[in-house]
Amino acid sequence: MSTPVQYRVEHRQPRRSTTLGVVTWGKPSWRSLDPYVSRLLHDGETGCVVLVDGATGRVVRRRELARSTATVVPRASFPGP
Repeated sequence: MSTPVQYRVEHRQPRRSTTLGVVTWGKPSWRSLDPYVSRLLHDGETGCVVLVDGATGRVVRRRELARSTATVVPRASFPGP
């Protein structure tokens, strides 16, 4: 039986890196970082979230923490026919 691959989830900012958790699965996906990105954005954080191969230390996935700049216009303010 093979040893599961471990990945560290890190929040990286200039001059600081914080480990958020350790996950194990077969194939890393940038979508697996969604819960971490969502939480950090909710908390107003900046920087990026990375998935680091536990065996090699290599970054295998990276997601920037960027808020949407789109504005939502209430439906009532749209011009009518």
